[in-house]
Amino acid sequence: MKSANFSNLSTLVLWVCMVISLAAFGLLIWALLTVPDLLETTALEIWMDWLYILLAISIVVTIALALFQFMRQWKDHPKFLFQPLIGTGILVAILGGSYWLGKGNPLDISGYEGSENTYYWLKLADMCLYTIYILFAVALAAVFVGIIGSYLKKNR
Repeated sequence: MKSANFSNLSTLVLWVCMVISLAAFGLLIWALLTVPDLLETTALEIWMDWLYILLAISIVVTIALALFQFMRQWKDHPKFLFQPLIGTGILVAILGGSYWLGKGNPLDISGYEGSENTYYWLKLADMCLYTIYILFAVALAAVFVGIIGSYLKKNR
């Protein structure tokens, strides 16, 4: 029953964010069609700010629901308490390892005058890319193990 409440809450947050996003996107399109010079000014900045707000909402809701589920599991099944901690530890290890793998050397880009060509941002971008590569490889391995496992079960 409590699991359904978490599911209902996350579904509600999803639908509210989608409706607001569609309305904001419609307003952006209407504004761009009405005032063509608006693309280089505030409309795009407002849209990008809304995307950052959506990202923050999704991160906060995900972490909050994971903590609530962890505390409920701690109360109901204390001997299975370490399973979420193992998954979190593996995720932290992947993020730490991919951050360690990242270079961070400033890039020589002709004509670029931005402030993001620094050690921190380049290291963070490399961390994101390496994390995607690692998680993709793990997902592929899981698919192949599942296919081979089901094939072996059928042929017994």
